[in-house]
Amino acid sequence: MQRHALIVLSFLVACGEVKAPITDATPAIDAADALLPDAADLDAPPGMVTLTVVKGGAATGTVASTPSGINCGATCVGSYPVGTVVTLTATADVGTVFSGWGGSGCSGTLTSCSITLNASTAVNADFGVAQYPVTVAISGNGTGAVTSTPAGINCPGGCTTMVAHGSSLVLTAAPTTGSAFLGWSGGCTGTGACTLTVESAVTVNASFALDGSLVVTKVGNGAGAVTSSPAGINCGADCAEAYPFGTVVALAAAASAGSTFTGWSGGGCTGAGACSVTMNMSKMVNATFALNQYPLTVAKAGTGTGTVTSSPGGITCGADCTETVNHGALVTLAAAASADSTFAGWSGGGCSGTGTCAVTVTAATTVTATFTVRQFTLTVTRTGNGLGTVTGTGIDCPGDCTEIVNAGTAVTLDASTAAGSGSSFTGWTGGGCSGTGTCTVTITAATSVSAAFTLSGPGGALQFDGQDDLAVLGSGSPLDNRYMTVEFWMKLEGWGGAPVSLWSGTALGRKYTVAIQNGTMPTANGRVVLEGGATGAVQMPFALGAWVHVGVVFDGAGLAIYQNGTLAASMRLEGALQSFEGPLRLGIEDTIPTRATFLNGQLDEVRIWNVARTAAQMRASWDRIQPAGVTGLVSQFHFDELTGQSIQDSVGRMGGVLGSSNLAERTDPRRVESTAPINP
Repeated sequence: MQRHALIVLSFLVACGEVKAPITDATPAIDAADALLPDAADLDAPPGMVTLTVVKGGAATGTVASTPSGINCGATCVGSYPVGTVVTLTATADVGTVFSGWGGSGCSGTLTSCSITLNASTAVNADFGVAQYPVTVAISGNGTGAVTSTPAGINCPGGCTTMVAHGSSLVLTAAPTTGSAFLGWSGGCTGTGACTLTVESAVTVNASFALDGSLVVTKVGNGAGAVTSSPAGINCGADCAEAYPFGTVVALAAAASAGSTFTGWSGGGCTGAGACSVTMNMSKMVNATFALNQYPLTVAKAGTGTGTVTSSPGGITCGADCTETVNHGALVTLAAAASADSTFAGWSGGGCSGTGTCAVTVTAATTVTATFTVRQFTLTVTRTGNGLGTVTGTGIDCPGDCTEIVNAGTAVTLDASTAAGSGSSFTGWTGGGCSGTGTCTVTITAATSVSAAFTLSGPGGALQFDGQDDLAVLGSGSPLDNRYMTVEFWMKLEGWGGAPVSLWSGTALGRKYTVAIQNGTMPTANGRVVLEGGATGAVQMPFALGAWVHVGVVFDGAGLAIYQNGTLAASMRLEGALQSFEGPLRLGIEDTIPTRATFLNGQLDEVRIWNVARTAAQMRASWDRIQPAGVTGLVSQFHFDELTGQSIQDSVGRMGGVLGSSNLAERTDPRRVESTAPINP
């Protein structure tokens, strides 16, 4: 016999209408790059790619990689997993300079280059012979010329030339009539030819004087001034003076900021104290000023790793994190994170951000480079129609099924089933795991691992007696108050009761109830209309003793009832549910004894969503244990526990108990074998 019944959905509705939410230049390559092999010709195992370094130019050096694999030198080809970030660092040999990168992914002249390997790639590294400036400075109140062999210097006029590392250059001084050559200072001493073997930038001073003159020459890389008593020399600008025969001239040196006076030479003066010169002939005195030097230190901080290099070279940190630097030197630092890290930024030395750090050194300076280990999400999902638990560091699923994990971390997952659950663990998929043992996954990217649990025997259901049986589950706080879908399988054996009710903890705090009523009963029977609330009721046929799937969807504008995946009835109902945090109850429509009605029949596969499921989604999933898509699924109850008081929520949010406590009691519904026609 069929009777018409009402599915009653009671809402406490906020004012106003609720609307649905609105969803949401390749770098140039020089001629040397003709040496690069075709990356397509480089063979690598599946999932791996090769990186080849080709060295070019007129000089030599080495290129090393982080992570290791290339030390070129000898090993110039490395094999790496696809997607690896490799940092190449070029180190020039003595007397050479690194002149730049070419090829795929690298360019410029910084000594470090980071490249992401999505395919086999070749990179060119060029090295050149170091060239240094040789400069001649002419001082004194006399005149003369300085020339070089080989040619390049003809001073005055051409006073600077570039010389290759290790090359020789001979300088010759020739005074003009009426002047005398007093000698060399700086890179040479004495009055003969000046022979240089050039291994760095060098300045040579040639002093020419008129008869009876005192000439002061300033040498070194620093700055300062020399004055005389009696007056005449203020060097600075005026560095020569003619004094009467026999005059005793006292010289005083004062270093500029950032420099130090290191001492005298020539004219009978030594040391860094006072200098007195007796003028009985033309004389030259050298005053040496040196730039102050300070340590520039790179400190690495953070949870990650990486390398910092400098230009000019000297720091490869890594291992060499400190360099002594002249006052006023401009040093550019570049940071390259390791494959499992990111560069988070600079601090100290006036640097910030994540670009290069240019620091002008005027004191001991520390620059900190912070590297942060990359983090990825590990997600565990449970599949199948069984019940089970997955645990691991930070994972206790259901409940906590995701964890943020540092790159390179190995996480071991264990799957287990509770005694009496009637389920078995059948295996892993994803994350490189399989089989039924433990799953150890090393995190290098966002990773998902699935654990399959299968019900060993028939599924379970709950049998409610229609008199006082109920089940109490957890808080409804995860639910949205704008949209909702409630689904369940039900086999009615009598009228009345509520398969699903949500309460705030008191009878008059009820938020919504899905209630089953006999259509011939008074319309208010078994239902409470809350103050300021509204109720939507639609009528549809049910048959006692037959399983039926019921879906109730509220989208803020209307109420729709689905029976076995097909829309059975609908009505307009605008508004929004008030938020609530009370428990979910099964089988009872009210908690006040004089008004309470109880479900008479069986209940299985309850699903609660905080989204309004579409008609297509309802059709696709109504007869399946695992719905097609789980976005918005708040709780799912299979009732497949064979024994005990506990009811497991397979999503892990609202597990509960039979009756109203952990103790067996008269109000417990019975566990029975389900005969609902549900597919896995």
